[in-house]
Amino acid sequence: MVEYLDIIRIILISFTITIILGPVVIPLLKRHKIGQNVRDDGPETHLAKSGTPTMGGVIMLIALLITTMTSGMLNKDMYILLISTFGFGLIGFIDDYLKVANGRSLGLKPYQKNDWANSFGRNVGYLSVQYVYVRDQNNCSFFLVIDIWI
Repeated sequence: MVEYLDIIRIILISFTITIILGPVVIPLLKRHKIGQNVRDDGPETHLAKSGTPTMGGVIMLIALLITTMTSGMLNKDMYILLISTFGFGLIGFIDDYLKVANGRSLGLKPYQKNDWANSFGRNVGYLSVQYVYVRDQNNCSFFLVIDIWI
């Protein structure tokens, strides 16, 4: 069983890794001009946000990966957590990448984000029920159904 002190230790280590990686990754993103594009027809106060580095979630995903791999607490539940976190992180990464690559403020359209998140959430739910919570391994079918409506 996981002790509460272990959980607090892991959270503090992950937070520390995030604080250390921030000053390293953010200048790297600025140097490669991976910044937010702001529409000209919006409020003038938003123009100050132009060039603000995007894709900062990568910092947290790296910290999460390092922490979980070194914590010694890898089990089926942790794998489901990692798959779901990195899957939704991938949706955010694709959205930010499209914004930067196309040079506009629109990445994925809202219905596309919703469809990807809905499909991914269903598959992770199915995976959780079939792989983690089914105790009879003889009746367990392990496969992912991809149902993306884009």
